[in-house]
Amino acid sequence: AKMMVITAICPHSLSIRPFIAFENDEIIIRCNSDFILSADGQEQCDVTKDSMVTITKSLYESIFIKTSNKTFFDIFREKIVTL
Repeated sequence: AKMMVITAICPHSLSIRPFIAFENDEIIIRCNSDFILSADGQEQCDVTKDSMVTITKSLYESIFIKTSNKTFFDIFREKIVTL
């Protein structure tokens, strides 16, 4: 199944985890304070208290290329040993 992941950047609590939803889901967030919204590292938007933010699947897809058989942890382990 195709999914989308919503991840908080710099969460203020360790209990904040990525949110996974089906690709056709519509997520609506009711805001209880002012904040700045940044999506995909692109333009920022000021959101005011009592606004509603709707998140849906993008019309664009990402393609990822794997350039190595090493995992993140393999590379991390190699770099730690060289310190």
